[in-house]
Amino acid sequence: MPVARLVALLLLGFAAACARADALADIGRLQSAGRAEQALAVAERALAAAPRSAPLRFARATLLAELQRADEAAAGVDAHAEAEAE
Repeated sequence: MPVARLVALLLLGFAAACARADALADIGRLQSAGRAEQALAVAERALAAAPRSAPLRFARATLLAELQRADEAAAGVDAHAEAEAE
């Protein structure tokens, strides 16, 4: 693999990780401010870009439980566990 391509791939991965970290920080701030619905929207947008992110899935499940949507939270956790088992 050419070095330039490897560097580009590494930078792309780093940018994606930074975007997830930013989303998690935003989710935490919104949740702490009592704005769980908005935090959930941020989590769902971030998960659309990184559907296998365990920290984002955990944040989403926590927010759903906080919003009294435990069935959805459990279904999301179950779906993630099944995907990881494949």
